[in-house]
Amino acid sequence: MLAATVLATVLVSYLSGHAQMTHAAFQRVKLQMEERNLRAEQNALITRKNEQSGKNLVEQWAESHGFVKPATPPLVLQCISREGR
Repeated sequence: MLAATVLATVLVSYLSGHAQMTHAAFQRVKLQMEERNLRAEQNALITRKNEQSGKNLVEQWAESHGFVKPATPPLVLQCISREGR
């Protein structure tokens, strides 16, 4: 009878500890996933901010140095080689 009580106590303690460890592991994985998602969102926001501010900085620099944005798009000339004929 005493051996059965000790065995039951050990079994319950083992199962309780295993359940706590499993719960902690699931919480860790959940936190890691949340952290990964937050980092991805932060990187996207930083990229978006850099894209928006980068254009404005370039335009501000160009205006401050006397450059003017052309009214018409630039003319691009292509060189056609005679070797391809």
